[in-house]
Amino acid sequence: MDLVGHHSGINSINVSEDSNLVGTASKDGCWKLYDINIRYQAGQEPKCILSVDVGEPVDHIVVNNERKMVAVATGSELRFHRIKDGGLIERIKLPEKCRRMQWSPDGTLVLLMFEKFVGTYKTK
Repeated sequence: MDLVGHHSGINSINVSEDSNLVGTASKDGCWKLYDINIRYQAGQEPKCILSVDVGEPVDHIVVNNERKMVAVATGSELRFHRIKDGGLIERIKLPEKCRRMQWSPDGTLVLLMFEKFVGTYKTK
């Protein structure tokens, strides 16, 4: 199974909790969401269902199917987007470039690992 469509290197990949969606973050300034709930044996291929250009390289992506949103980190911002249309929910200025990110187990917080500390961010 190949996830195609980026024009530059991929920085991050994340699978939704139900394993139906995969998010990718790229140096090309886009994040993409793929539907991988397919019948691979029948020759079906994953479909890119959403592509959002944020205007700068995207370092990390995490998909939260339950809350129907995606969180992406660029060098300067944390952004929350709706899964249904890619619309921006919220934008938060980051103190520095994060090294890793993930949703909390209950899906209410995004945890970001920075050089010497961990930041927690809650969506509105």
